[in-house]
Amino acid sequence: MNDLRMNSVPYGSRDDLNEGSVDDSGLRMPTHKTVQNAPSAPLQGTESNDKNDFNNRSPPDDDINAESQNIPLQRIVMSKKQTKRPNNKVIREGWMVHYTDKHNMRKKHYWRLDTKSIVMYKDDQGSGYYKELPLSEILEVHVVHGDLKRELTHYFEIKTQNSKYFI
Repeated sequence: MNDLRMNSVPYGSRDDLNEGSVDDSGLRMPTHKTVQNAPSAPLQGTESNDKNDFNNRSPPDDDINAESQNIPLQRIVMSKKQTKRPNNKVIREGWMVHYTDKHNMRKKHYWRLDTKSIVMYKDDQGSGYYKELPLSEILEVHVVHGDLKRELTHYFEIKTQNSKYFI
């Protein structure tokens, strides 16, 4: 009976862990939840003499939740569907094969020339378009003469600030 002894220290206190030779750490359940890895915000004073001031404050978590629920602007811009309604009077339209000075790959689009711009559509029926060239951005239109070349790669060039379109 020498091994039995009475413990007068309350169970679960700091002194209880140091008393006795039996290791019962495997039997104890963890009592604290895991803390997030993100650094915490600086502490702010919560004492206020004015109760209305306390009631008018919004909890700091509201700002974080509102910020995380917003869609990044880049995703909104990328998801914008390029559609155009034919509002202006169409002057000319038709299928054209074109390429640029930056990309030599030939592309085929349905072009519409209206009073304000040239719009390259993906097809002749839909409203989804590939590119729009405002007439105000066109610097020069150069017609290629067939007598100078044996094989024509294009009939005319449209020059803008950023590139040349060969049609």
